[in-house]
Amino acid sequence: MTDDLVDVHELARVLGVSGRGVEERHRRGQLPPAVLRSPLRWRRADIEAWIEGHRVVKNRRREPEQC
Repeated sequence: MTDDLVDVHELARVLGVSGRGVEERHRRGQLPPAVLRSPLRWRRADIEAWIEGHRVVKNRRREPEQC
């Protein structure tokens, strides 16, 4: 089951932040809920879904508003 979990260091690498940055985002509630609190661990599938939901699309054309 450990293959299905992501720790602070792996998540930091994926997000491009420090381990402290991950811990701070967790404390602020800016990440999906952790499965384990000590040490912090997240389900890989939850993180992948969270990242996909927060993906920014660049150069996206805005549709004209309908009147």
